[in-house]
Amino acid sequence: MLAALMPAATAQQQQHQASSSLTPAQGELALAALAADDGEPSCQCWTQNDAAMVFYNRVPKCGSTTMLNYIQNASRSRSTFAFHQSNDYDSDHFHPDRDTRKRILTEMVAQAAQQERTVFERHIHYLPFADLDDLGDPKPIYINLLRDPGTLRASSFYFARDCICDQRPGYTDENKIWELQDEWCKDEWKRKSDALCKSDINTCYEDMDKCRELFPTTALGGTVMVDFLCGTDEVCTPELTPGKLQRAKDNLRDEYLWVGVLENMEDSLQLLQTLLPGFFGGMDAKHWANQHIAPDGGNTTAGAAQPTEATLAKMRADEYLAAEYELYDMAKDVLQCKLRGCGLAPHEAMSAVRIALEYSRCK
Repeated sequence: MLAALMPAATAQQQQHQASSSLTPAQGELALAALAADDGEPSCQCWTQNDAAMVFYNRVPKCGSTTMLNYIQNASRSRSTFAFHQSNDYDSDHFHPDRDTRKRILTEMVAQAAQQERTVFERHIHYLPFADLDDLGDPKPIYINLLRDPGTLRASSFYFARDCICDQRPGYTDENKIWELQDEWCKDEWKRKSDALCKSDINTCYEDMDKCRELFPTTALGGTVMVDFLCGTDEVCTPELTPGKLQRAKDNLRDEYLWVGVLENMEDSLQLLQTLLPGFFGGMDAKHWANQHIAPDGGNTTAGAAQPTEATLAKMRADEYLAAEYELYDMAKDVLQCKLRGCGLAPHEAMSAVRIALEYSRCK
């Protein structure tokens, strides 16, 4: 559908494209295999001036709260689109069955029909419209944001730790007013202990057996980004398989108009504004690239201990994190290719360590 690694067509390639009997998506993939003369693929700039519906199936802990604020600000300041946000953060709902998928997509289409332009966001694995062909139009344009897998894993670790150690139930204050509190991880509060609350990502990896006893499994591994980009197809099983990773990479290349990279946030936002000008044109990419907004609405640079080289080496030895890095590296390549295709000069990337330090530990 939206091939990312598509070289700018030479005369020979244009002849190949014109004579090909492949479907558009297959033809794009075939062209993607043709290297440009200088050895670097150059992507076409797929600006979507008439886009009506955007779906951000946001990956957790990848700067998504900052992205929500960016989208919300664009919606309010430009008044060119409606922004529908989900309040379902339950990880058990990230991978819905077919009936639930159809209900969610049907509701999205119905809401989109009421506005000229619409953006939807939700923590959910990629939902293909292709297998639900009775939904009609419009079909969504997919976007997402990824980050360095090592710092993503550290972020997930600290999010779980602080959620367990710092959250408390709602209470009545001295004025007899009920104060509602976040209870995202209420089911895990029973794990709270001095050992858990004093641990950091490095002490955890020094004794993984003990850490697994202390923490929920979701805080210590898995393939979050692969899961979200693979989607809900039968190949996208809980277990990591070559087919699952390949589907995630295929979807990144073919189904997503934009996949930003947190370490290249300014470039990523400039590209987003170029590709979807009716939604985000005119936004200040540099300003928003330097906003580090935590889920509680704060903007803090306080950070916990980041992974040491020894910890990162242990992480990379894990096949799940290796798969995450393979997908992440492809996302960086696609981003650079699309920047070139749109004539945008890339800025220097922020290091994963700097990103980790600048984003709140609860990010």
